[in-house]
Amino acid sequence: MLVGVNENGNIGRESTAKKGNGKEMPTASNMSGLKKMLMDRLETAMKEVAEKSLAEMEATTKGFYSGSPKKYERTGALAETPRVSDAKRSGDSISVEAKLDTSGGYTTGSNPDMGTVLNWALTKEAGLVGGPLEWENAKQDMKQILETTVKKHFK
Repeated sequence: MLVGVNENGNIGRESTAKKGNGKEMPTASNMSGLKKMLMDRLETAMKEVAEKSLAEMEATTKGFYSGSPKKYERTGALAETPRVSDAKRSGDSISVEAKLDTSGGYTTGSNPDMGTVLNWALTKEAGLVGGPLEWENAKQDMKQILETTVKKHFK
C-alpha cells in the first residue's frame, strides 16, 4: 500500500494521495518511508527555526547597546555571543541548540569573562550602559518561532 502526506499533514492511501490542486504528492511504500518523509520535513522546519532564532538572538544582543559609556570602552563583544547549532537528528527527534557563548572574555577593564558580563547585562549590575538585555523575552520569541515554523511545515 502506498501512503502520502498532503500539504495539510493528512495521510492518505494511494488513491487519495493527491494534493488539493490534483498534483501527485510524495508517497511512501511503507512506514519506514513515511517516517523518513516526515523527519525530512521536520529537519527542513528546524533549519528554518535555527536561522530565525539566530536572527532573534542577534537583534536582542545588539538591542542592548544604547548610550555611550564613560567609564569603559565599548567593544561590542556581547553582540558576538549568539550561537545556534545546525539541526541534529538523534533517533526520532531533531534538535537545534541556541545559546549565548560565554567562552570568550573582554580585553578591557578588569578583563571579565563573558559569563560575568552577560550576568551584568541581564541584571544591570556593574554600571553597564545599555539594555537591559531582554533575554527572557528572546527565549519566549524563539519558542513562538519554533511553534509557528513547525505548524507552517505541517499544516
